[in-house]
Amino acid sequence: MAELRDSGSDTVYRPLSFLALAGFAISCLFGGVVVLSAVLAIIQGAPFFFHNGVLLVAVVGFVVAWLGLNEIRNSEDTKAGRTLAVSGMWISLATGAAYFAYSYFTGLALQQQALAFFLRDDNEFSGWFPRLQRAGRDKVEFYRAFLLTMPYSARTARPEDGDKIVELFDRPTADGATGRLTRFKTDHSVMSLVKGGDQAHVEPLGVKEWVYEKGSYRVTCAFRIKSLEGTADLTITAVSTEGESDRLPRFWFADLTSAYLTNMQPTPLGRGLEYLRTVAVGFLGQLENEIRQASWSRKPPPRDGTDWTKQHPDDAAELKDRIRAIFDGKAPDQGWHINSPSKLGLTDWDRDAEGRVVFKMPLALVFVDTNSDVLRAADLQTVVRTKTPIDPERIVQSDRPVAPEWELLEYQFLRLKKNKK
Repeated sequence: MAELRDSGSDTVYRPLSFLALAGFAISCLFGGVVVLSAVLAIIQGAPFFFHNGVLLVAVVGFVVAWLGLNEIRNSEDTKAGRTLAVSGMWISLATGAAYFAYSYFTGLALQQQALAFFLRDDNEFSGWFPRLQRAGRDKVEFYRAFLLTMPYSARTARPEDGDKIVELFDRPTADGATGRLTRFKTDHSVMSLVKGGDQAHVEPLGVKEWVYEKGSYRVTCAFRIKSLEGTADLTITAVSTEGESDRLPRFWFADLTSAYLTNMQPTPLGRGLEYLRTVAVGFLGQLENEIRQASWSRKPPPRDGTDWTKQHPDDAAELKDRIRAIFDGKAPDQGWHINSPSKLGLTDWDRDAEGRVVFKMPLALVFVDTNSDVLRAADLQTVVRTKTPIDPERIVQSDRPVAPEWELLEYQFLRLKKNKK
């Protein structure tokens, strides 16, 4: 190939390799972004992370620069840009490897911390699963596990102060929804571990992903939970609360709003309890008719398990009398109605000393306020029990299981919902 010479000198002009220039430019773009982000992170005291796909920019810069270098070599030095190509390759390699190492080892440390938070109770701020397994026999551990579902700054009560926790965190929301503590108690995974105790097992399945957003790390983990009622895969996210100063460590909390169960496989006990819950729902569906029957007043009325001294409605005394009159069978036939649940998931259960199955189940009582004629709705929790001993595991082995009879032992007022027109 002919060389281009300046007529007034011996200088040889060689065309610049476009690939070498492009590779150098792409590499500088990636390296510049990484260096600038690192400087800003140091100044702001916050980490920086990119989407994993950004590393492809470094790879593309390296490959294009390498292709440019090969083009120069194959041109027998008739093209310029060797220095640009080599520099581009080194910039991509150095900054890409540095960012990959920073991201990889940060992620590895975060995964270890998140898994330790869920599985190891080395201190009072970790061990969410072990604490739930001990919660059935230790109320303090139950409250500690509950507090570990909220950011560190929101834990304004000690786990030893159960009354304060109930007061702070079990108030219904503005729209009448149940309080945070009640939602925690009735969460499927929480109930499985509390009920299973030491017989429940938690097997880590790994970390699905981790991200940094809004000043916190979010590490999504997967576990296999083997409880008395069945086996299921739980996906749940641990969220970090970064220290507000250098003296405060990183705290974690379990984000229950992100949790979901898959691959649920009930045990024989789980299938039996599922059948019994269905039958118990049917009993509650007929409860209103039974209460309205004249024979109900001759039966021992169910116990009122409400601690009315801790209820806050202004008309708590009137409310107590109204609810008691209904369940005692002494209320007028009109002006009230019981809404039983149409379907139930996992609910708390037990077996008494005689082998009878006991369930705690929700119930809604709708009634007309006698003073204002306003329709009001109250959430209740009931305790129902089979009248005879029963083995849940054996009942589903029959092709035609005999549905047991039930009795209402207790009701407890939880909260009033918003008034209905």
